[in-house]
Amino acid sequence: YQLYSHITTSITKVKLNYALFSVTPVVVRGGNSDTSLDLSDMPVSICGWPSLHTTGKFPEWNTRLAQYLLGFSLGEESPVVDGVFTDHTTDEINHYQAQTGLEVNGYLNSKTWPSLVGEVSPLLMGAEGLPVQALQDSLTANGYTVEVTGQYDEATRDALKSFQVNRGDSVVTGEEVTDQTWHLLTTQCNISTPGHYWFDAGWPQGNITIETFECLKDNNFEYTVIECWREKDGGSFWFECVDNVANARAAGFSNVDVYGYFERYRDATSQANELLNNLTLNNVQYNAIMLDVEGDKWSEYSHEENQEFMLSLRRVFDDAHIPMIMYASSVWTTYFGPDFTAFKDLPLIYAHYDNIPSFYDWDYAPYGGWEHASGKQFYDGIDPEIVCGLPLDWDWSPSPFWTQ
Repeated sequence: YQLYSHITTSITKVKLNYALFSVTPVVVRGGNSDTSLDLSDMPVSICGWPSLHTTGKFPEWNTRLAQYLLGFSLGEESPVVDGVFTDHTTDEINHYQAQTGLEVNGYLNSKTWPSLVGEVSPLLMGAEGLPVQALQDSLTANGYTVEVTGQYDEATRDALKSFQVNRGDSVVTGEEVTDQTWHLLTTQCNISTPGHYWFDAGWPQGNITIETFECLKDNNFEYTVIECWREKDGGSFWFECVDNVANARAAGFSNVDVYGYFERYRDATSQANELLNNLTLNNVQYNAIMLDVEGDKWSEYSHEENQEFMLSLRRVFDDAHIPMIMYASSVWTTYFGPDFTAFKDLPLIYAHYDNIPSFYDWDYAPYGGWEHASGKQFYDGIDPEIVCGLPLDWDWSPSPFWTQ
């Protein structure tokens, strides 16, 4: 969760529409790039480009797509296409960027992807070679299996047509691959079924008025999670959450939950009990508690000690019959070891601020026993007054896990 100075929010009405993408995809900040945001279409219009670089988070098939297209654009007959991002991949990105007059930085990001896919767009039925192999491999990665032959044949057309129809592409014949098609293939974003948008808010946002919550609801946010326990002051109840939860409900949010960022230096059981007691005493209406697991203090303890801390939290909430949600990243294995799966039954929310509301990046390094995630924090809210005058972390889910 991003930290801001304590503020009382103002309200700015920005009505969002449901046109997720124009033919040219909306491009927003991602990785090592900055571009302007179109305020009229957020959050449902946001779908950036993956940022591929040596320390990035992306699946192997993203790298294979890049290797195919870079190889084609650089005139290589038999490029290495193995899904492994190496120094050679960085060199090829640099070479391509220099060749096309782009900033040379080794990042395949929102400034370079559009140029790269533009080299092979439109790709028409009957084509052959590396771009067709890239198409076939990407279709398979998206769940539309087709053999990688390098021939844009009827089987490829049929698979592509299904993909285009299901993802809401502007071209649905299967006989043409446009810039938009490449974008949807690369990101797994979905125009037909955009999913569900929600947000979390805590002490950095301060007191949030009913009017601001109404603005957020008007702008297609369906659900919110409000911080009620914070790590500051040795772990303490944040009393402004009482009004924030009440204001969210008064503004029409029917699903409002709370989250706790627990102080690792303090006993877990006492913090969990104090949180529940304060929620009860202040008549806070919620369904579930999100456990926010992040920070560097965990590294000061052993895997076993960290496991016991989490299990202590769970025992308190289980005994009180309070549903839980987990907010955790792949550093889970660093904190708890590779075999700690005691929370795999809970909905998992992970953060990757790539501006891409999809799980294209989920299976690059699964952890904690989770076979799938329930939500993704995809936008880090650092740009001020983007929607309703409130810098927020934006979250996305393919289905409303909070009602299940």
